[in-house]
Amino acid sequence: MKGCLTLTVGIVVSMWLAPPVYWLLQRLGEDLPCLGALPFHRIWRRILLGGIVGALLVSLKTLDFRRLRLRKNRYGWFDFGYGFLFAAVPMVLLMVVYIHLDVCRTEGGIELLPFLRVAARAVGVSIFEETLFRGLLYRLSRQEISAYTSALWTSWMFAILHLIHSSGSTHPVDIWSGWRELQCLFNSTLPCSTLLFALVSLTVVGLLLCWVTEQTCSLALPIGLHVGWIFVIQTGNFFVKFQMESPGNLPWVGPNAVSGTIPVGILAILAFCFTFYLCWRYLHARERLCKLAAISLL
Repeated sequence: MKGCLTLTVGIVVSMWLAPPVYWLLQRLGEDLPCLGALPFHRIWRRILLGGIVGALLVSLKTLDFRRLRLRKNRYGWFDFGYGFLFAAVPMVLLMVVYIHLDVCRTEGGIELLPFLRVAARAVGVSIFEETLFRGLLYRLSRQEISAYTSALWTSWMFAILHLIHSSGSTHPVDIWSGWRELQCLFNSTLPCSTLLFALVSLTVVGLLLCWVTEQTCSLALPIGLHVGWIFVIQTGNFFVKFQMESPGNLPWVGPNAVSGTIPVGILAILAFCFTFYLCWRYLHARERLCKLAAISLL
């Protein structure tokens, strides 16, 4: 009962908080255009995510932040760099396969400013979500439940919150805008099969990120992975366009979910599994690879 009340309070606070934060970012956007360009539904989603996760944290019986067990990582920059590569390379290969299978076509291009916005968004979102999900939620829940159970439920939460659907409203943002978005929470026009594969893909991603956090006791590697995925997928959207709007080619490949940011289908899941394999090999040869990389940079 207490947990439900806390969750309700977290959601209500998020609904009222989203519009003022949006107005603040719009004002800051006069000096920092990348902030002013953020649409309301993205800001609302992040604040709702923070409110729900915060409520879940408060609901835990014990909150000992001293037991997060994250430690200083002497391989931090190497973990970040290798993580970026381990996420980016399989995603690039996946796009090449999509083009070869004629489910995508190449077109368009990208200018410097949109490229920098994508890079800044990838870094900012990755740091925020990894700190929230793996640094806080996963680590704190590990104080009460096993690593496997903690990874599983935080990954499901990670997946579900990413599939929240925007209302697409063009109504000017006012104090009630958060509640209007809430009305359309899961009113998605995506087919159930696409949503199901998106849920599986995001759960696999969440489990992988929890696993590398557990292995390294650090957020450097998961942040690098997260940045790699967001950067390649969103940059690729400037050059690669889907020629399919229905899930007709599932289970192998389907239209990307949530504004083209989540690849779905068995091929996408295999790409994430390839990233897991690369991370597993890296962690087994971590010290030697980092020494070789350091020598090559000298």
